[in-house]
Amino acid sequence: MCPICSKTDKDMVYIPDHDTWYCIECQEKDLIWYPSHGSEEDRRQHDYINWYYEQKEKFTKRFLNKEKSNSND
Repeated sequence: MCPICSKTDKDMVYIPDHDTWYCIECQEKDLIWYPSHGSEEDRRQHDYINWYYEQKEKFTKRFLNKEKSNSND
């Protein structure tokens, strides 16, 4: 059973650093934490920061650029 998604019917891959089997989907989605990534807390914080900037950029493109174009009319 994959410890991340708990699925048992998927193709699995063995990760020696963890001495555990993971499903290939979780590996391809880069959900497996490796010691070279730093602490798991650092990784989660980094993921959150990236998500925040993506949302900020989407908001800017969607709403603020409309205001600029409307004010130019």
